[in-house]
Amino acid sequence: MYAEVIPVSKLEPHPKNGWYFDPISGVQREEFFESIRKQGVVEPIVITPEHIIVSGHQRVEACVELGIEEIPYVLMRFENEDAVELALIETNIRQRGVISQSSVKMGRIAKRLEELYGCGRGVCAEYSKSDIAGMLGVNPRTLQRHQQLLELIPELQEMVDGDLSTTVAVKIFSRLSREEQEELFSKLPVGVQITEKIAKDAVAEIQKEKDGLQSVVTRYVQESAETARKLEKVVVENGVLRDALDESDKGDLIRQLDELKVRERQLYEKLQAAQGIKDIAAEGRNGLLSLQVSAASTNAMRLRNEVKNAKARGGLTEKDRILFMSKMAQIRQNLDALEREVLTIEVADEAC
Repeated sequence: MYAEVIPVSKLEPHPKNGWYFDPISGVQREEFFESIRKQGVVEPIVITPEHIIVSGHQRVEACVELGIEEIPYVLMRFENEDAVELALIETNIRQRGVISQSSVKMGRIAKRLEELYGCGRGVCAEYSKSDIAGMLGVNPRTLQRHQQLLELIPELQEMVDGDLSTTVAVKIFSRLSREEQEELFSKLPVGVQITEKIAKDAVAEIQKEKDGLQSVVTRYVQESAETARKLEKVVVENGVLRDALDESDKGDLIRQLDELKVRERQLYEKLQAAQGIKDIAAEGRNGLLSLQVSAASTNAMRLRNEVKNAKARGGLTEKDRILFMSKMAQIRQNLDALEREVLTIEVADEAC
């Protein structure tokens, strides 16, 4: 370890210095800068071999502002990044009269020291939580409150010590989930001091909205259950479906489809016999009807095969039967419509 001078332009601040510590300000900053102006930097800063500042961020800032190009330093080597971070925190604590003006940053310092000192389940390997509180110049209860602020979302952390007091933040906000905090933050007034009443009113408004939503969901679930019960009753009481679901009538669907096939053939024959209308439009319509009858026949045959395949797999399930009967009803409706069209052609043929 040795002391020399280094150009301030070669130095880099530690990336977490601002995360833990506020820059000095006000009268303290003016007096500190005036001291550097008159006496220069008396105590060397501490840096790593990579020229990262471990201790002396304020001295380097003063030199930059005052136009001082070089600064004395001590080079220290560390085992790892944790050791660098511990030295950053401990040297700042020793050298600053006021650790941090930010309650959130005090909480960050305390939490990180507990981690670096090996605290677990309330027991620390080197220092107790009371020792850490003493290092930071606060009582353990106050330090605990500072650490509770770390449960806040970043937007609320930025408000602490400004529009949001530590007391209100800990008492109300830190007990909410992240989602609840985000929702609450969106409802807070801007540019006013957030009192306990304002915070509680905002929480109550959110709870009221949630209760209303829960009421809607509950009603929907109840109505859905009632609809399901009614549907089940219809299925059970409907004689047609009940017969179709009866094991003794497995062949009923096949028989009905065969009847539709016969009916389709009869319609086709009637259509073929309707040759009396000679105009082009009528011929086009006859051709279209032939295609529609053929399509109905194809659908009936496809459905018949589906029924047979379902039976071959081990029998028709309740779902199969209901589906097949629905399709068969649609085929019947199509044939009814086609039959009416064919009847119209027959009448026109007779008129000719």
